[in-house]
Amino acid sequence: MKGALADYLAARATGEPLQAAAPDVETRRRLEALGYIQGGSADEVEIREELNGGGVAPQDRVQRTSEISRVKDLLTRREALGARELAQQLVREDPDSPYYLQLLASAEAQLGRFDEAIALLERQAAVEGEQRAPGALLEVARLMVQAGRDEQALVQLEHVRSMEETVEGLYLLGSVAMDLGRSDEAADAFEAVLRHDEDHGPSLVDLGILRAAEGRSGEAAELLQRAVAADPYSPKCRFNLGVSLLDQGRPMKAAEQFERAADLAPDYLIAYRAAGVAYLRAGDREAALGALGRLEGRAPDSSEVAELRGFLELEEGTE
Repeated sequence: MKGALADYLAARATGEPLQAAAPDVETRRRLEALGYIQGGSADEVEIREELNGGGVAPQDRVQRTSEISRVKDLLTRREALGARELAQQLVREDPDSPYYLQLLASAEAQLGRFDEAIALLERQAAVEGEQRAPGALLEVARLMVQAGRDEQALVQLEHVRSMEETVEGLYLLGSVAMDLGRSDEAADAFEAVLRHDEDHGPSLVDLGILRAAEGRSGEAAELLQRAVAADPYSPKCRFNLGVSLLDQGRPMKAAEQFERAADLAPDYLIAYRAAGVAYLRAGDREAALGALGRLEGRAPDSSEVAELRGFLELEEGTE
């Protein structure tokens, strides 16, 4: 078939770099999609010797697309060594491709090679330029957090914030600051998130936790109520609202939230324990025993079971 095609082309060769042609509509559409032609008028197109797509032959672009899909599939299946080998090949072919650099960084990160991954993402940011760099630098910060370098991550996130404020970046900044015990910085970041998105559930929860720790229980309760309204299926939102209600001396309302959190996340053991404690504070021992039974059904040898049993024994001894 190849020989026949070669004979056909040789018989019709003009020796000129360009030739006029008028393929039918369907053929034209396919040739344009493959990058062989550029559209002209409805009746005539130029078939060019130079290819579209940065000089990459269409068959090579198809091969690269296949290789990219393979890398992504390997990353999804956590087969990082194979993903790294393929991604390294892509980067060798095109060292300045931000996407190839990102794929290789992802493979390195899965292998726990955080320094290498960070260097690749910083290179990606340099290639992309100032306008798109914040996204790559945000990923650098994520890797720093994964590597346990929270202080470095915080500096990086402040830098990203100075370039561009996004909900994603601000929330990560607040979370890292909160983990480091820098409550004021964390609160500032969460408040900034809420200026962008007033219904951002995770920021409402974490800011509510910070306000509760400061003794601002009314403000904490309001934030946590808003969090549940914004994200009613979040176990974390439900649990922390329960804590707030318990602090306000409303144990039965608190127990409702703890029970809901456990329903939403059946392995959320601390929610069962908290429900039992709330029932005990409300004077409902039977309900507390029920919470203990559900907890034992999930994790009979857990520390949460031992703690709730201890609370029940202590309460029985004071009767």
